[in-house]
Amino acid sequence: YCFFRLPLSSLDFTFRPARQVIWVDTLGQTLSSQASLISAVKSLDLLLGFTVGKASDNTRTRWGRRKPFIAVAFPLALLAFFLFVNAPSVGLGLARAKPRPPPCTHLVLNTSSPAGCPALKDCLERAMQQGEIDRFDFTSPSRVASLQSGGWQLSFWFALLYATYLACAYTCSQIPYDALGMELTDSYDERSALFGLKTLFQFVGYAATPLLNIGLSALLADDLVALYSMLALAVGSLAVLAWASLLCNVGERPPPPEDHTILPVPIVPSARRVLANKPYLVYLLMKMPLSLVSLMPSNLAALWVKHNMALEAWNSMYNAVLMFALVGAMASIGVLVRSAQQYGKAAVLQAVLLVSGLLYLAVSFVPGAFFAQHPVLLVPVGALIGVGQALGFVLPDAMLADIIDYAELHSGSRDEGMYTVIETNLQQFVEIAGGVFPMVLLAGAGYEPLGGCSCGCGVSCGRAIGMPYARWHCPGDVGYSCTGKGGSELLFAPEEPAVAPCAAQSEHVQSLISLFFLAIPGLLALIAAIPAGKMPITARVHAAILAAIAARNSGGDAGEGGDAGGEREVFDPVYGEPVQRPPNTAASLLHEHFSPSEWQSFPTLGSLRAFLVSRLLLWVALAAALVAGMAYSGVEAAVTFGCLLLSALFILIPWDGVRLYALSGPAASSLVPARTAPP
Repeated sequence: YCFFRLPLSSLDFTFRPARQVIWVDTLGQTLSSQASLISAVKSLDLLLGFTVGKASDNTRTRWGRRKPFIAVAFPLALLAFFLFVNAPSVGLGLARAKPRPPPCTHLVLNTSSPAGCPALKDCLERAMQQGEIDRFDFTSPSRVASLQSGGWQLSFWFALLYATYLACAYTCSQIPYDALGMELTDSYDERSALFGLKTLFQFVGYAATPLLNIGLSALLADDLVALYSMLALAVGSLAVLAWASLLCNVGERPPPPEDHTILPVPIVPSARRVLANKPYLVYLLMKMPLSLVSLMPSNLAALWVKHNMALEAWNSMYNAVLMFALVGAMASIGVLVRSAQQYGKAAVLQAVLLVSGLLYLAVSFVPGAFFAQHPVLLVPVGALIGVGQALGFVLPDAMLADIIDYAELHSGSRDEGMYTVIETNLQQFVEIAGGVFPMVLLAGAGYEPLGGCSCGCGVSCGRAIGMPYARWHCPGDVGYSCTGKGGSELLFAPEEPAVAPCAAQSEHVQSLISLFFLAIPGLLALIAAIPAGKMPITARVHAAILAAIAARNSGGDAGEGGDAGGEREVFDPVYGEPVQRPPNTAASLLHEHFSPSEWQSFPTLGSLRAFLVSRLLLWVALAAALVAGMAYSGVEAAVTFGCLLLSALFILIPWDGVRLYALSGPAASSLVPARTAPP
C-alpha cells in the first residue's frame, strides 16, 4: 500500500517544477496566464471530487471499492503527465515556423580543439559587424526570433493536460487511495505507524526526483527540457510498477454488509453528516492552514533559489535544497510517530507547529544573497522545511482515520471516501488561493520569466533560438561563449556579471518571493497550532469509540446506557451524549437534505421549492455575470479571482439542484404539505 505513495510523490515533484521550467521559462507562458488556467481547472475539479468520493464509498465489486478507480484513472494520468513534461519535444503549443539558423553554429562542434574557440570567436565578430547577430551589449528584438509560443494553443494544451492529470492522478486515483488507507487498521497506534510508513515512502519518492535531477544535471544542466524528458521517463516507469503492485497485492477491507431494508444515503445528506461532525470541523480548521505550510515553500523554492540567491546554475542548488528538506523530513518521521504514541497526536502536532512557525518567520528575514555566500547554511534551512512537510502528512492522516471511526459510531457506515473528498476539496480550494495568489502578485509586481531573456539559466539557447554558443540572450546583453554552457568564459564581455541577467529580478519581486516562501507559511503554522491543540480524540477516547461501535453492532453493553435486548444504547465518548443513529428512511433522508432553519422558514413544500428555484437562478446569474465580466475585462488577474468565485458557485449550483430534485421524488409527495419540521 505505502509503495504506491512513492511514485505519486515523484510525479508531483516533477510535474510542479515543470510548470515553471517547461511552460513559463521555455514556452513563454506568463505567470498570470498560468495562474488563471490553474484556478479555472481546479475550480471545475472540485465538483468531480465529491462525485468520486461518494461513488467509491458506494461501489461494490469483487476487486473492491477503491481499486477500480485507480486501475482506470492512473494510466490516463501518466499519459497526461508525459505529454505535459515533454510539451516542447512533441510540439504542443509551439509555432511551427522556425527562424533561419544564426551563423557560426557549425563551429561549436569544434570548440574542443585548440583552434576551435578562436575560430568561433572570429566568426561571431564578423557576424556582429555584418549585423547578422546581435552585439554582446545590444540586442534588436526583431533580429533573432525565439521559438514562439502558439498563443491560444499554448493555453489550450496547458489547460487540457493539467486538467486531465489533476482529475486522473489526484481526484480519481489519490482520493480512493487515501480512503483505502483508512480501512487497513483500526488500531490507534498502528495508524500512526501506518501513516508514518506511508509518509516515509512519500518522502523517499520526493527524494528520488532531486537525486535523479542532480545526476542528470551533470550531463544536461544547460538543457532542462531534455533533463525533464529523461526524468519523466524514469518516474513514469516507477509509477507503472507501483500501480501494478497496488492492484495485485493489496486487499481491501470488506465493506459493512448491505441492509437492503435501509436506503442508500444520497450525497447531500452524506455531506451534511460529515460537516456536522464536530471533531472533523476542528480537524479542518487545523488542516487548511497546515496544507499551505506544506505547499507554499515547495512551490516557491525554485524561484527563491533562482532569483533571491541569483544563481545561473540554479537547478542543482534547488535540488540540493530539496534533498536537505527530504532528509530532514525522513529523519523526523520516526520521531513524530514515537512522540505521538507517547504524548498524543494533538499535543505533538501543536508543539511542532509552534516551533516550526517561529523558525520559518526568523529565517524569512535572511536575504537570499547571504545564503548564496554561505550555502552550507541551506542544510539546516532545508531540514526545517522538511520537518514542516512531514508534519502535514504523518499525524493528520492518522487523526482523520480516528475521526472516521467516530463517524461510524454515529452513522453505522464507513464513509472514508466522503471524508477524504471533502477534506481534499476544501484543501484544494485553499491551495487555489495559496498557489495562485502568489503567482498573480508576482506577475503584477513585474516578474518576467528568465528576467525577460529568451534563454539561459537552464533553458538552452541552442534549443530556443538556435544559438548553442550563447549562455543567455537577453535585452541588451548576450552571453556569447565557446560552448554556451553555464559558467563558461564569456568571449566579449569585459567581466563576468555579478548576477546573470536571466536570474535577475527586481527587489520588489524578490521581497514577495521571500514573503510567500517562508514568512506566510510561518504565520499559518502558528494559526494551525491553535485548533491542533483542541483535537478531542485521544488514545483513551478512541479505544472507547471502538468499544462503543462493537457494542452497538453486537447488541452488547458499552458501559453506561447498556440495556438488555435489541440494539444497545451507547454514549458518545467525546461529548457524553446518547448516540442516535439516523433511520435512513425515505422521509428522514429527504429531511436531511435541508437544515432545520430551512424547514422552519418555509412552511410548505411549495415555498421550499420556490426558495430553491430562486437561489438556483441567483447562482446561475452570478456565474454568467462572472464569466461575462472576465471575458469583458480581458485582465488575467480578474480571470484568476473570478475563477475562485466560480469554484464556489460550481458547488452551490449542483448542491441546490440536487435538493430541488429530491423534492420531486415519492418521499416528498407522501409528506403532509404544511409540515414545517422533520419528524
